Parts: sequence; structure tokens; C-alpha cells
Amino acid sequence: MRVLVTANFKAPFGGLQANVRSQLRAIRQAESTPVLACDAGRFAEAVRSEGFEVIEGDLLSTEVRRRCIGAGPFDLVHAHPFAARQLGLAVAMELGLPMLVTLHGKYTDSLSEYHSAINYVVVVSRAIRDRLLATVDIAPEKVLVIPNGTDTNLFFPAATAAGDRDEEESKHRSVLLASRFDHDKAFIVDLIVETWNLQATKRAFDIRWVVAGDGADISRLHDAAATLEGAAETPLVEFLGWQSEAALADAYRSADLVVAPGRSVIDCMATATPVIAVGSQGYVGPMLGETAMKGAYENFGGGGSKHEQYLPGSMFADVDTLAFDDDARAEASALGLALVDAYFRQDDVDRQLITSYQTLRRTTTPSRHAFDYGEVAANLPGLGFCDDTQGVTALASTWQFPITATRKIEAGPNGDIRATVSSDDGPFYLAAESTDFSRPPTSSQWAIEPSKNFRLAASLLSADPGLDLDIWVVQYNGQKRLRSASTRLEPGRTALPFTTGPETNAVKVAVRFAGQGSAHLGPLELTERIERWKPVAPTRRPPSGRLSSYAGEDLIFILGAPRSGTTWLLRLIAEHPAVAAATVDNLALRVNDNETLETNVFNEARGFTDSQLRRAFHRLGQRSSGDVIVEKTPIHLLYTDRIRRVFPEAALVLTDRHPLAVVNSLLHVGRSKDSWWKGAPAEPSAAVQLWMQYEEAADRCRELHQPIQIRYETLVEDTEATLDSLLSQLRLGRGFIASQIDAAAEGKGVPMRGAFRDGSVDSWRRELTESELNEILEVGGDLLRTAMRRHDSSSNDGSKPPQSAAASS
Repeated sequence: MRVLVTANFKAPFGGLQANVRSQLRAIRQAESTPVLACDAGRFAEAVRSEGFEVIEGDLLSTEVRRRCIGAGPFDLVHAHPFAARQLGLAVAMELGLPMLVTLHGKYTDSLSEYHSAINYVVVVSRAIRDRLLATVDIAPEKVLVIPNGTDTNLFFPAATAAGDRDEEESKHRSVLLASRFDHDKAFIVDLIVETWNLQATKRAFDIRWVVAGDGADISRLHDAAATLEGAAETPLVEFLGWQSEAALADAYRSADLVVAPGRSVIDCMATATPVIAVGSQGYVGPMLGETAMKGAYENFGGGGSKHEQYLPGSMFADVDTLAFDDDARAEASALGLALVDAYFRQDDVDRQLITSYQTLRRTTTPSRHAFDYGEVAANLPGLGFCDDTQGVTALASTWQFPITATRKIEAGPNGDIRATVSSDDGPFYLAAESTDFSRPPTSSQWAIEPSKNFRLAASLLSADPGLDLDIWVVQYNGQKRLRSASTRLEPGRTALPFTTGPETNAVKVAVRFAGQGSAHLGPLELTERIERWKPVAPTRRPPSGRLSSYAGEDLIFILGAPRSGTTWLLRLIAEHPAVAAATVDNLALRVNDNETLETNVFNEARGFTDSQLRRAFHRLGQRSSGDVIVEKTPIHLLYTDRIRRVFPEAALVLTDRHPLAVVNSLLHVGRSKDSWWKGAPAEPSAAVQLWMQYEEAADRCRELHQPIQIRYETLVEDTEATLDSLLSQLRLGRGFIASQIDAAAEGKGVPMRGAFRDGSVDSWRRELTESELNEILEVGGDLLRTAMRRHDSSSNDGSKPPQSAAASS
């Protein structure tokens, strides 16, 4: 078994790192291979020194994702929260791998958005599980409680009892504080500062502290320690910094009492040293009696509401009492060992983890999912043209251009410019810093990250016909010009996408003016195109595997009259990587030998029983490489009630094309000598009567079965947006739209000659003669006129016909 583990951290070491390290060791102990993807730093170096394969870098970068994919094959992905979870999801979705996510605290990490795309959520305490089930709509069986564990081969009690203390030793107690002290641990720091201040006020100088750990807020502890030691006039606090696991184990055994959060509490209990639990979210107290069970339930301070539930002075009182109460300390030692033995032995925790992996591999079918794309503003100030720092609107110093008497560029208050070129004396550039493109910009504000996708956009608010504008972007590395790209600005918004090379460290942006006239240009905008790692899981859930419960969860049926775009729509959807098409060849219910994309199996004239249909589609889903099966046969629109009866959870997609366009296209096929459809109507009355049969069925389908409706003309006018909306409704990933459109363009993949017809969507206006149109309107009657009004009212402007067509089938 090969497992990709992804994790990112706020500090060099801590409880999360300890959990990840234990996980890697457990996988290797099970004779499997872990690969860790994490932030670069000391933890990555430490893990690599143990012989583990490590991929370091920015976990949200395309480079790290590609390196992770290249490190496969993997059997599953186990991700930890935030950026690590985003990376894990991206890799799992791209490779079609099962996946687990571990949540270490009370946060949900946007689980409600992606839980359908993962198999298990692992939590480290029952309190986290209870809170998760109360706030996120997730199946309880998907949430596993696997607590943090402790290595009892490393964390164990001292070999012999400490014995009687001498008179000097009995006057003092040693308290070990073990934690990291970053901003997210501010509550712990607050309580320690409070405790030391009370210790100084009450002159409790018989308690000495040893601090193991470090972090961004450690200076607050140094200040509080200085105050305490000033009051005591003697050293009372020793700072050790980060400690190895072995050194920590020795420190626990040497202390009279430990104050710690989370996993450190478990390690300390394993050494039989009394411990007070305090976490980033709340104060628990001494691990005694019911408090100890509460601590175990909450992951020793991982739950709570910080100061709201804390009684001021509680930590000082508990430290002052437990450090000197030998009976209570003995009880805490015994209880701690018992709790570790019952719940927290690392060997037992490891077995739970590996068993979960094995169960996951044996009981789940990996699914491929896509992820959405988004854009964020790049960190490049100075793209606005305005500089009003002195209260005067002027062209920002960032921008330079050759000044002549005939050129005039004025900045506006909104960062826009108005340019006037009164004579055609050759093109010129308005450029970042200088118009010398052989040299890179000197300002750090034009620094840019390599190997990322960007988009430079401009809004041309107005321009005279005689003036042309282009936007340019030039990439540099050091003093070397690498590459450039440009595009013509058109009225409205124009975007120039570009990808920085692996050596790129700066860009220069320019606007090129050519010709003469005036133009009004809005501020430039530079955005980074990023993968948001937002999974989009199919609504058509993969079948459970049991025929008895199969209800068509993975099926999409495309319905519509002949020549209404069903073939094109089938091709568009079937090119999605999570989708496979049902055909006469793979459905095992062959009805004819014609070249066709249709199965025609619901046609009652074919004689297939409902049970045969259910078995055939179930078998196809079981052996298909896609998560979802799509099928289209126009005549199935006449049998929609049967489809719903056999497959109540299938998705229905109904195409809608202008009635006269359908009739005209039917006539075109019927009159073609080379048509694959030998029975197509060749006369207007027959064509409109066929359309009427399907329109009546479509009305029934709309009324009873609420299909997803696709207007053919809208699909032609804006294929990308319409397909995006459809995939969203079907909950299929929208990251492959461009490739789907390209694969289905111009009749690609359609075996029937003449099925694809290139032309405009309103060609019926030119091709139908007046007499044919009158005959169609007379035969179609009210049904035709009603459909025409409904269809026209659903168009963007209510009356204007679409401009052109990409396909017609």
C-alpha cells in the first residue's frame, strides 16, 4: 500500500507534527510506503532523516501538486487540514483515489463543501466528532475517532521511585510547561502569564518552572518570567526551547508536575507524572477523577470557549495545590497510566489507522472529480494610472511614455486615463517604469512568482475608430528578457492570459497606441488564476453495488425531439472525464446494427422488461470507467414515465429548440439522399406532425418530472456558460469545459453522416418557403404557436434570433 500524506504547519514542531510523524511510522510498520507533502522546514528535514520520502514546498502551488501526482501511484490520500487538505483533494480527485481527512480541533475546515468527495473524516476526540455531526450534514459512519497516541517505548515511568526528598528539595517543586507558543496558543500564554503574576503577588517562590517549546509569543513569557524573578530576586524560570522526543520524555520524568495541551498530556501521563491540561481552546485542569475523563473527551483542551469558561486564578490554584499534594499526585499518576493503557497506546492507535486504510481500499470505488477555478488579485500595486498622493490627479510615476506636443494622456480620479493622439506619427507605448523593454523593471512591486497562471485585463471605455490599442506583458529573469504576449483591446473588457515561466521573477506591462484619435481606458487589473480546490462531486452518486437497491443514481438521460440538439449535448457531456456514454454496443441490449449513438431500449416496441433495463444499466455502471452514465435517444421522450418508474433517481435533461428550426432540420434530413435516417419526414405536414408528437410528450415531462431544461439556441450562443450551468446542476466538475467543447465541435465523434449540420440557428427563416411555412403553421395550430411564444419568451431579448450555430443535430 502506498499512501500520500499531506500536512502544513504554523510552527516548526508541535502536536500536529507529532501526529503526522506517528502516522508515517505506522504506515511503514505495516510494510507500506508513505510519501509526505509538507511545508519546507525543520520538520521536513527531520522526517527525511528517518528515511521517509518528502515533497516540500508551497502546498497550493501547481508545482507541488504535479510533483505529488508524479510520485504515485498511490492507493489513497490522507490529508491534514487547510492547505494540506486542499492539496490532498486536488491529487485525489485528479487520480481518482479514496481519501481521508484528519481534523485535530473544533474547526470544520469547510467540510460542508467537500465531504461528499471524501470517504472518511478522522477526528482525534469524541467531542470533535459530536460537534462535527451537530454542525455539518455528514453521514455519522464517515466520521472515525482515532485519538492521538503515545509511544510507550519512549514515554514510560522512571525506573525507580524518587525516594524521600531531603529538606531542601521538599521546599521546592519543579513544574514543566511543554507547548508551542504561537498566536493560536494565545490562551495558554494568557493563563501562564496570569499564573506567574499571581505567583509573584502571593510570593509563592517555592515553585520553579522549566519551559520546553518556542513560538511567536514566547516573548510574553520572557517578560512575565522577568517580573516573577524580579519579585523573587532569584531565578525561577528556565527556558529550554524546542526539545526532541527523547529529551521531552526525560523532562517529564524529572518534573513534579507538568502543564501541557493535547498530545503532550498523553505523553506525560505515560511517564506517570501528574499533569494539568490546558489547550488552545480551554482550560481543563488536573487529570484527576471526572476531570480526567472530560480531558480525554475534549482532547485535553482542544474544546471550550477560552476565557468565557475559565475562572480567573484556577491554574495557579491547581498548580499550587497539586505540586505539593503527594497523595493527589500519586492518584493522578496511577489514573494517567490507566487511561493511556486503555485508550492511548500508540500501537493500538496505529492498528485503528491501518485497519481504516484497509477497509477503505476494500469497500470503496474511487471516483474522479473535478475542481473549480477561481481568480484572486495579484500582489502588484501601481496598475492604476492615477497618483493623487499629493492631492493632485496625475499620471502615476509608475507609467512612462514618450512625450511630444501631439500626445496627451491625463489620469482620472478612478485610476483611469484619457489619451489623445492628434497626429499619426507612429505607435508608442505607455509602459511600466520605462519604454525600454530590453531591461526589466527595477521596482520590487513588479516582482512576480514563476510557474503560475495570470490574467492581465483592461476596460476600454471608449475609443475613436482611428486609434488602436494593445496590451502587452513582458517577462524577465534578472537582466534577461524571456518572452512577451499581447492582445488587441476591444470596446469593453479584454483579458490577456499568460503563464510565467519557471525562471520568471518580474514582468513589465505596457499599452501600445497606434493611429490617431482619443480613447478612455480604465485601470488595468492583474489577477492570478488559481485552483480553488473546491471539489464538485456528482449528484448521480455511484451505485452501492447492489442491484436490489439500484435506482439509477448514476444515470443522466438526455431527452428531446429529433433535431433538437440531443446528439451534440450528449457529446458535450460524454467528454467529461467522470462520464461514460451508454451505447448500443456497451449496454448489452442491442436493438439494431445501424451506426448510431442511440440505444432505443425504453421503446416498448423493443420488448425489454423493466428488470432487463435495470440489470443492463447496473452492469454498465459497475464496469464503466466513469462515475456517471449518460444516454440519449430522442424517442425515449415518449417513454419518460417508464424511465422514472425504472430509475426514480436518474437525472433528466430536456432540450428545447425553436419549433420551426426543428421542423426545418427534419425536412433537411428527410430530403437528403445520403441520410442515415431513412424514415425522416420529407413533407412539411409530416415533419410538423412528428414535432407535435414530441412536444406533447415534452409538456408532460415538464409537468410531471421537472427535467433540467436546455435551450438549444442559448447553448449555441454561449456554449461555455450554458454547459457550465448544466454541469453545476448535475454537480459534475466544471474544470474540463474547454476540452469538452473542443472534443464535441463540428460533429466530432458522431458516426451518422449528415447528423451534424453546420449553419445558423435561424436558417429556417431563409430555407422555408412561404407556402411551406403556411402549411406548417396551419397543421401545428395552437400547440405550435404556444410553443413558439414560450420559446421566444425564454430567449435573452425575447425576440432577437441567435447569431450563429456551432452544431445542429
